[in-house]
Amino acid sequence: MNFLSLENSCRNMTPKIITLKEKKLIGLSVEMSLLDNKTPQLWKTFRQRSKEVDHRASEDFISLQQYPSHYFERFSAGSEFVKWACVEVDEVDNIPEGMNMLLLETGLYAVFHYTGSAQNAPTFFQYIY
Repeated sequence: MNFLSLENSCRNMTPKIITLKEKKLIGLSVEMSLLDNKTPQLWKTFRQRSKEVDHRASEDFISLQQYPSHYFERFSAGSEFVKWACVEVDEVDNIPEGMNMLLLETGLYAVFHYTGSAQNAPTFFQYIY
């Protein structure tokens, strides 16, 4: 199962387990750990540049984490993973400089909805972990 958190509406902290169809995402990513949390800088930079992305499928912003296959077996707060700040696009014909495209494969995902301030986000993410 993959973990995907969408920042678009505050419902509750219980995830929906859903099957998502393939999605094309464009955004910024950074390698980080829970001890070396670069989330605020990543989102600040991406929010400032998000208007550069053409053909957005919606106004939603997507926070996505990619974990190595062994991440939860040998968990430590210093274990690294890749975090994305991105948006879904209908087509990919222009990727802004410094951004990348990620193809989110069809599959089963846990979807968490969050709307709120950056100051309150750590509590939300602590609940998920």
